[in-house]
Amino acid sequence: GGLNNPIQPQNITVQLLDQEGNPLSTWAFINAYPTKWEISEMNAQKSEIMIETITFKYAYFKKN
Repeated sequence: GGLNNPIQPQNITVQLLDQEGNPLSTWAFINAYPTKWEISEMNAQKSEIMIETITFKYAYFKKN
């Protein structure tokens, strides 16, 4: 939609999974919206994992 559209807060669910893909723990973040987006540096000389970090603000959360 581009940067001209207002941010619409959304509910986000985050799950911690075990090695088989089964949920170990679940968090629900209510009315969340992004405030920061970072990507780790890339270096063609090294074989490293790239990490993407998104920071959110939210009204409250519930742990299930």
